[in-house]
Parts: sequence; C-alpha cells; structure tokens
Amino acid sequence: MTDEAITSKGTPVTVNGREYTMRRLGWPEAMKVARILSAGAGSIAKQGQDVSQANLLQVMFASLTHNEDAVLDLVADVLQVTPEEIRDPELFPMDSIVHVFKALSEHQDVQSFLASVGAVLGTDVA
Repeated sequence: MTDEAITSKGTPVTVNGREYTMRRLGWPEAMKVARILSAGAGSIAKQGQDVSQANLLQVMFASLTHNEDAVLDLVADVLQVTPEEIRDPELFPMDSIVHVFKALSEHQDVQSFLASVGAVLGTDVA
C-alpha cells in the first residue's frame, strides 16, 4: 500500500457530473484525519460496535456529526475547492457526500496511513 501511495497522482471522484482529483495527503492531513476519525470511532465504540479499517466509511459518517466544519474544510482542501464551494448544494448536493467519503476512505494515502498506524500499534485501526 505504501508504494502505491508514494506514486499516486491523486484520487479521482465525480460529483454532480464534474470530476475532481483528491490531492496527495501529508502530515497536516494526518493530524486532521486522526482528530476527525477519533470522534467517529468514539461514537461507534459507544454503540458497542468494533472500530476497524473495514468500517472506515461508517466511522467517517459518525465523525461528521461531531466535527462538521472540520470535515467539510478538510474535504474542501483535499478536493482543491473553497470551503464555500463545498457548502454549495448546486456544486455538492447532499448525496455527493457519500461518493466523496467513499473516495476519501479508499484514498491511497489514507489507507497507507491507517495501515502503518495499525502495524505499529498491532491493531486494525480506523
């Protein structure tokens, strides 16, 4: 996974008929992703569900309820659009969040980061 992340030119996602490229992610995004996912993971764990890389999409949705602005700002940054654009329903209608979250959860840099953290901790993390 790490080799793919290093050579990645970005992750494409189509929203409302327009293709965006999620840019590469680095250290600043790792901190943001960790903060955002920790809120969602806590919510999932409180419900008695396991938190793992396999249910990353579920964790991301749970995170949204706790960190709306942080999530939207991160997604805007990664998609290389303004915070105002990501909040514009003409550009990003309600259902587009599903496609964007799915693409972000499959983003090579996110997958590589989570796999590396899991390897160091000896767990499957989300």
